[in-house]
Amino acid sequence: PSDFGVYAIIGSIGSVFLVFSDIGLAAAVVQKKKIISNLEIRTSFTVQLLLGLVIFLIINIFANAFAVFFKIETHTNLIRLYSLVFLLSPFRLIPLAVLERNLRYMNLFFVEVVSIICGSIITVILAFFGFGVSSFIWGILVNYLISAVILLPQQSWFRGIYFDIKSFLLLARFGFNYQINVFLGLLYGPLTILYLGKAVGSENLGYFQFAASIYVFPLAFSEIISRVSFPVGSRIQSDRVLLKNLLEKTISLTSITTLPLVAIGLVAIKPFLHYIYTDRWLPTLPAIYLGIVQIGIISYTGVFSQILAAKGRSEVIRNVAVIWVLLTWISAPILIFYFNFVGLSLTNLLVAISGVIFYFKLKKYVDFSFSNNVLVYAIGAIFMAVVFVILQYMFADTFILLVISTGLSLTSYIIFLLLFNKNNLVQYFMLIKSVF
Repeated sequence: PSDFGVYAIIGSIGSVFLVFSDIGLAAAVVQKKKIISNLEIRTSFTVQLLLGLVIFLIINIFANAFAVFFKIETHTNLIRLYSLVFLLSPFRLIPLAVLERNLRYMNLFFVEVVSIICGSIITVILAFFGFGVSSFIWGILVNYLISAVILLPQQSWFRGIYFDIKSFLLLARFGFNYQINVFLGLLYGPLTILYLGKAVGSENLGYFQFAASIYVFPLAFSEIISRVSFPVGSRIQSDRVLLKNLLEKTISLTSITTLPLVAIGLVAIKPFLHYIYTDRWLPTLPAIYLGIVQIGIISYTGVFSQILAAKGRSEVIRNVAVIWVLLTWISAPILIFYFNFVGLSLTNLLVAISGVIFYFKLKKYVDFSFSNNVLVYAIGAIFMAVVFVILQYMFADTFILLVISTGLSLTSYIIFLLLFNKNNLVQYFMLIKSVF
């Protein structure tokens, strides 16, 4: 657990500085309604590269002070090693933004999958050979490096650094407002992780980080769906009918993919922990359960915020983020004091619930139906969870039968949808196929 905790501290320090390495220009590249020029893209890249260089130097200068403050003095060099991310980030972030803007999702998907797989392989190999915490950081660096190597040769705009003040100001108009939201996210995100590490120590922080790495899994599909909805929504932001159709299809796709993962996670996580990670990680169960419920909520509120951002309503997201900051720092110290690392999971759940504000705000701009695009999938997910519980009760508790029970439960969910929602299921399958 302590290794996870040290990595969480270093990663959170990096996340804090990551906010200042991008002033929203990548998001502005995606969101801009009119045609974007190569000068604007090159300017965005140049600004990010300069900011990354400055942050790289700052982290290296103050690495020892960070290590002393968080009581990880033996890992000072790892903080410096992590700072290389900021030199690689512009070569990855801006090209990805261009792909996203141009709706080239097959290319984007390929780059991200290949880089994640390569980074994960490096992490596992180094961990196997006893590199400890550094294996995580080398994995991240390889991830960024592979992304840059694949992306840059495909970018026709890349002709070295260039700065055009007019292009910068045009993009910064949206980018600064967007980045304010990201900065506020820093206050209820990475800084709370650092506070937790300071308050309860690296071992308990490691338990929380482990729980977070588990319960975030159901969010994978909804993040991809939201990522598609932002650039598409930006293109059709002035057409209410098209935007309504996009939003309702996005909600349905989120329901189809996320709800079954949430349901199976709630009923299957305990035996999976037992067999895969051993019982030493069972203390993380309360945090995992709370986190899975939190993910179920933010998979939808994330969609709402993306559509609001696509319409250029970044001030709504900013105002909600202010509420989240206040809610986090009022509740987190109290809940962490009484419930240790589980207190931060409780705080995150409260913040997630308050995200329902996005629903009511979005309703003012788009007249969409939520329940019609959720109910049948929610019932199917509950049915699937019941099937899993029955199978677990009927058969012996072994890992092979656990895997079989999970597979049969997911199959029962698909059969349920084919029986009660076949037409929509086929339609969404064809839609996903056309996008990728």
